[in-house]
Amino acid sequence: MVYAFRVRALGIDYGKRRIGLALSDATGLLARPWKTIAASGDPARVVATLAAEVSALVAEEDGLAAIAIGYPRRLNGEATDATAIVEAIVALLRSQIDVPVVLQDERLSSREAESLLARNEKDWRRRKRLIDAAAGTLLVLGATGYAVRDAARLDQLYTEARELEWSEFHADCGKYLAELEKEERIGKYTLAELEEEEQSLDRLRRWFRELRSRDLLGVSATIDSTTDLKLREYRFEIYAEHVYAALSSPDA
Repeated sequence: MVYAFRVRALGIDYGKRRIGLALSDATGLLARPWKTIAASGDPARVVATLAAEVSALVAEEDGLAAIAIGYPRRLNGEATDATAIVEAIVALLRSQIDVPVVLQDERLSSREAESLLARNEKDWRRRKRLIDAAAGTLLVLGATGYAVRDAARLDQLYTEARELEWSEFHADCGKYLAELEKEERIGKYTLAELEEEEQSLDRLRRWFRELRSRDLLGVSATIDSTTDLKLREYRFEIYAEHVYAALSSPDA
């Protein structure tokens, strides 16, 4: 979809070890964790990496309208150990790119991210890896007009977007199961077919992991899709057993 006015924004949440990046859609209403990059400790090296990411985004069809970088300060407004580093990164980045760069108050973004994730992700190890990117998402929402009055609408749009993605995943799971049942019905038990079905299953697994990494709020469709994938894995195992049995048969 092409929008008359693109407001896609990049959120950058600086950390001593990792830098979380989040990206909004072209409407500026929805944002998602995008990736994390290593923080080298050298502002110049960090800026070079960020500038390359920004250039790649600018070259895409939706472009990039703004960058929001979390401004680390204590709750009382005083500087932290990271404040000067972030200020140096912002100054260098502004000198290397044409996209506007704004400092966004991040004092509550990581706490909000932790609160959101704690409700749905019980594994604290995985939750820790997601916090940086999730905080960046909240920074993006702040940079593109997020306010308390928008919360219900944003939640609705986010849920609808995730449910649409999960419904597409569910439909492909159905197609995969139908294909397995067809091969069973006609007795097509070959290694070539087995390899093809395994590749299709791997694609579903990768898709599932990608969707799950974006689904920070844990919409209900996630549970159904988890069951879908487990069932397809079980049916593939049965098909594989039939293939090996057919190949080991004296008549094969």
